[in-house]
Amino acid sequence: MNKANRKMMETDVLIVGSEGAGSRAAIEIAKTDMKVLVVTKGIYTRCGATLTADMDMDVPSRDLKQVFGFPGVLEDDEESFCRDMFEEGKYMNNEEVVWAHCSNATKYVKELVDWGMKVEGCKQSAGHRFPRGILSTGRSMMEALKREVKRHKIDFVENTMVTNLLTKNGRVVGAVGIELPTGDFLVVK
Repeated sequence: MNKANRKMMETDVLIVGSEGAGSRAAIEIAKTDMKVLVVTKGIYTRCGATLTADMDMDVPSRDLKQVFGFPGVLEDDEESFCRDMFEEGKYMNNEEVVWAHCSNATKYVKELVDWGMKVEGCKQSAGHRFPRGILSTGRSMMEALKREVKRHKIDFVENTMVTNLLTKNGRVVGAVGIELPTGDFLVVK
């Protein structure tokens, strides 16, 4: 490989994908002393499924009322929310994951709202005994995440597709990608 066609970068943590989950992970990592690099196939906040989503993010109905000011039912708490999730999942759900979701959803949705995500209302979805859904859009969520990403000065490489992970002794030690506009290689250590 000709060095002119290769770019090398080094980071503590590499995140492949920049939208909702990738941006949120990058923000959390940036709060530590670790250097984080996000690689995305497109242009940040202009690509990916998150951007095109209409969404409702469920929280306990009590929090819908007390935290977000929407009509809610005070008797509904994390445990009640969990019961509905298990019932709707035909009791096949991972218990730890459901509990983590139901007990942390309010904190993370409020964080997005505090960062500027616009909320368009609330609703009661099928499978829920109480109203729990906070309505927003992927575009609004990504705008909020983008503001927070900028605040943390997170590094991004756009228009680059990671094609392979590099391993040594069973551990991931880097990645290789292709810069889509040029065809040049990116190697991340």
